Parts: sequence; structure tokens; C-alpha cells
Amino acid sequence: MTDAEYAIFTRFFEQRPAPLEPRIEVTDESSSPHWIKQKVSFAAGYGGERLTAWLYLPRAARPPYQVVIQMADAATFYAGRARLSRTSSAGHMPTT
Repeated sequence: MTDAEYAIFTRFFEQRPAPLEPRIEVTDESSSPHWIKQKVSFAAGYGGERLTAWLYLPRAARPPYQVVIQMADAATFYAGRARLSRTSSAGHMPTT
């Protein structure tokens, strides 16, 4: 690979600082006695797109909270639309 080719390739991985622009899209305080569930979104930093995340805020603890990050496995990206929408809307936390 030449230096010129490498320079082109590295542009795919450039990161520019961008405002986070966080939003609380939905708050659900009724689904569990143990947590408050929030659907939040924030700027992706490119193309005007936004990323979505689910926050589960414990009712019996005070901030700062410990963070657990759960990411979907690769099968989620290749699954049919019906399976994806069911998984996304239901969330992954128990309802006890």
C-alpha cells in the first residue's frame, strides 16, 4: 500500500468533535418498581443522524450509578425486521 492509498484509507476513521445534543425521548416510570426506564438519543456526529439507547435508572440507589453496557450481538444486525422491532421495543431487562 502506498502512502497516498494509506492516507485515503485513514480518512474513513477520522473523528471530529461534535456536540452530543442528548434528548430524553420517552420516560416510563410504571413498568417496574425497581427502575425508571428512559429511551434517550444523542447525535451520532455525522450525517445529522442520532443514536438511541435505553437507560434503566435504579429507584433504590443514588447517583453516581454503576454503568452496565449491553450491546446486541451480530445476529441482531442480520435478523429480519420483525424480530428486530420486537427486541427493540421490549427491551432486554426483566420485568420483575
